[in-house]
Amino acid sequence: MDKILSPIKSRVLQYLDFQGIPKKMFFEKTGISPSNFKGKGGISEIGGEKIVSILTIFKNLDPSWLLLGEGNMIKKTKESTNQSVISEENTIEAIVTNKILKSISPFFTDIKKEMNMVIKGLGELRLDLDDIKEDYDMVKKEEGKEEDY
Repeated sequence: MDKILSPIKSRVLQYLDFQGIPKKMFFEKTGISPSNFKGKGGISEIGGEKIVSILTIFKNLDPSWLLLGEGNMIKKTKESTNQSVISEENTIEAIVTNKILKSISPFFTDIKKEMNMVIKGLGELRLDLDDIKEDYDMVKKEEGKEEDY
């Protein structure tokens, strides 16, 4: 995205960043084209219908802040507070999950290597067992011939 944006578009991006909302999801939900935030499209102010769409979809976004840059970005309601807490919990959970996965990933790699070695060893044992069975069958066959005499 270009650095020169209209004030409202700039605040939209601040909101998305603050809420952890991917831009792609924003564009899909609102039907606004990404080109509205690039080049000459980024400089021009956003239209009224698009602002209504944004405020309708993102209900915790404060209209005064979006339009005028005044007040708080997020409406102060119990519902928006709960949504912020849930969003923050989800973000924290994702960060912790990623850190845990990164820390245990080498162990899984080692376990996979060991399992492959065990599987290879089992394959070799299977071949040895087949050889022993063939030898046993031959011995039994020979014993059977000796008993016939």
